Amino acid sequence: MNPWKIPTFESNGPMCYFSIASNHLTFGFLRGTSLPDPQLLLEGTGKSLRHVKLRTLEDLRQPALKKLIQAAARLNEKVPMEGIKPKKKAQ
Repeated sequence: MNPWKIPTFESNGPMCYFSIASNHLTFGFLRGTSLPDPQLLLEGTGKSLRHVKLRTLEDLRQPALKKLIQAAARLNEKVPMEGIKPKKKAQ
């Protein structure tokens, strides 16, 4: 769990997360903008986060999703990402 209580996966530092919505599961990549995505699965417009919306079991079994996860792990192996820290509240 990260500081915001979101389930995360780590490999040499934080790598992926997931969250549940009413009609899908969001599987996100903390360094998504740095990942190769030839199948154009990744969505999002943030500075570095990207995600895939999974609506069926078949979505979860996509070879392209597996390749994204492997690429994220390789990236963290090559250049480990430091832990995520919540912003400090202004006093």
